[in-house]
Amino acid sequence: MKHPAASIIICTRNRNELLAQCLHSIARQAGVREVEVLVVDNYLPDHARPVVEGVAAPGFRYVHEPQLGLSYARNRGAAEAGAQWLCYIDDDARMRPGYLERLFWVLRNFDFDCFGGMYFAWHPFGKPDWLPESFGTKIPLRDEVGYISVPELSGGNFCVKKEALIQAGGFSTDFGMRGGNIAYGEEGVLQAKLLWKDCKLGFDPLLAVDHAVLPGKLKLSWQLRHWYAHGRDGRRIKGEHQLPEVLILLSKSMAGSLLKFPVCLLKLLRTSNYYWQNLVWDVYSPLFFRTGQIVGSIQSRHAGFHHHPLL
Repeated sequence: MKHPAASIIICTRNRNELLAQCLHSIARQAGVREVEVLVVDNYLPDHARPVVEGVAAPGFRYVHEPQLGLSYARNRGAAEAGAQWLCYIDDDARMRPGYLERLFWVLRNFDFDCFGGMYFAWHPFGKPDWLPESFGTKIPLRDEVGYISVPELSGGNFCVKKEALIQAGGFSTDFGMRGGNIAYGEEGVLQAKLLWKDCKLGFDPLLAVDHAVLPGKLKLSWQLRHWYAHGRDGRRIKGEHQLPEVLILLSKSMAGSLLKFPVCLLKLLRTSNYYWQNLVWDVYSPLFFRTGQIVGSIQSRHAGFHHHPLL
């Protein structure tokens, strides 16, 4: 394939069964022969190669990235890509029918430098009753395709011009997942840089994937760690060092939790579809978030992260 219309990049780490479903959802797309598909394995050498070769579709290629970290894998995919458009899809996602046709339509009709779409919760491992129905589904940034001015695209359904990505320095390796460690922010930093450079960002609610809710996310402990990581990495990204301010916010959150606890306890006793996990989530997630902000403020001060004014 000399000139693919886009390079579809899937970064993977030890999720071969889900990866196979992801790749087959791409192979069934109309227009799949117009793209190349790069699978960047961030696990053991050749671990995911049989899955890629098992799809037996033209244009699918395996790459191994030994440096641990999602940002390293995403940057390796960009370096290997042959198209001017890079489209990142998570290995635990499935393209909805018509995805590539919609992608090509957006590329023909809009002058975005970077754009993304929706993801919807998919529950291959079941769903506990206490987990909110909305968990795992993205809140739409717009009701119809168009421009956005905030860095809120999701990295699991994310398209960017290769030239723009290179000019922005790629995905920051200071942020993002590393193995089993929960961490965020690499796509937010990239989008802030793009907006700072007057690049055009867009969102299309009809460019959609189904995204698996993994077993770890069905545990309350993961949910609390998730809130902690969001607080920490949000402060690190913004380069905000105001530790006294965060301590005040933590104090307010502690007071709020004390006031909220009896209300939530009463709700637990009186409501059939409100569970003890919901009580813990509602009462303690703000405390985990604020604690993360404290840690992020300290890390940001010592590491010297730079503030991005659009974040």
